Amino acid sequence: MEQAKKEMERQAKTIKERQMAQLRQNLMQGSTDGAPAPGGMEGFGGGGPPSQNTMFDAFKSGGSQNEHQMQQSEFNSYNNPYASKAAAPAAPAAPTVVAKTGLKLGGGGGGSKGLGMGAGKLMSAMAAEDNLFPLGGGVGGSAKSAFDMSAPTKPTAAPSTPLTLTLEEKLTCTMTREGSVDSCEVKGTLTLTANTDVGTAALVTVNKAALPSNFSYATHPKVDKKTYEKEGKLSLKGGKGFPVSRPVGVLRWSYSGEDAAPLSINCWPEDEGTGSINVNIEMELTRPDLVLTDVNILLPLGTTDPPVIDSIDGVYKHDPNAGMMCWHFDQVDANNNATASLEFSIAGSDTDAFFPVQIGFRSESLLCPISIVSIANSASGAPIPNQLTKSLSPESYKCE
Repeated sequence: MEQAKKEMERQAKTIKERQMAQLRQNLMQGSTDGAPAPGGMEGFGGGGPPSQNTMFDAFKSGGSQNEHQMQQSEFNSYNNPYASKAAAPAAPAAPTVVAKTGLKLGGGGGGSKGLGMGAGKLMSAMAAEDNLFPLGGGVGGSAKSAFDMSAPTKPTAAPSTPLTLTLEEKLTCTMTREGSVDSCEVKGTLTLTANTDVGTAALVTVNKAALPSNFSYATHPKVDKKTYEKEGKLSLKGGKGFPVSRPVGVLRWSYSGEDAAPLSINCWPEDEGTGSINVNIEMELTRPDLVLTDVNILLPLGTTDPPVIDSIDGVYKHDPNAGMMCWHFDQVDANNNATASLEFSIAGSDTDAFFPVQIGFRSESLLCPISIVSIANSASGAPIPNQLTKSLSPESYKCE
């Protein structure tokens, strides 16, 4: 039975490979139902086999527009707030990318644009076989946008230390279309997770004396507040240990103020009166003490038509199914892309269609200068091995 099962799997794989080879041959020559396939492999770089390079590798290596393809790792970690509005596509659209010089990579339209129904199915089958769907698309279409930037689910690794600590801040910010801040609030939490019995006896000391007074601070009700206020030490009341394998937020802080916003966006769409809108966008890093990575600025376009880029810093990606574009930077800091601009034209007359603009990013820099001074056993004073992570990211960051 085992040999028969293996033989069936081998034959199924052989049949699948033969079918895909035939699909590729049919696509290059024309669809199976007689519909033509103009331009060869439109949407996959204009012809030739897809590269294994990511979009950003394409910009760094300076290859021609037929050499590089965008794959699922191009933009990371952020959910697309417009994904629910995207219509389910008949076949996923191949992304359009523009370098700083204006060079487009990877074809100008959707994977089935200009193709008959049969060719569209062939393109979908080929894309599925080669794992080329952009950012969460699937065979037969999906309600997800190509900007669904949620991080892929990964198996949770077993903790390698007795204690895990997380310093996390979430930003909520609303700006005007001219870039001024209406409201901005940051909320932070120090979370402790005891992975073993050794971690349950942790005594965590923070730099309380150096913390700015314009932030508000609060300890967990079960934390010994007097010890914290006097010495900056965090432990449970009554000498109790922390629970095993359960995260506990032991300290929180918050701050509201315009200066908490690390980025400003100034968006100016202007109706040219000819059925076209010219859009100018400026981005500025207003907190040079921070380093932001994976900066994504999502703009609704009000149309499925692609934008015509006049000038750009960074790179962009267009999702025609969602009527969205994403302006992207790998990193923004005081020395890299501290200011940037984008100008494009697009069909339409509704200047309100480009709002709200939404911003996503990640950072290991915190707005609150909190730090861990020491982590020791509450009884013996011996150091406890631990793993510490820091993160700053938006809960909601938009320009309305």
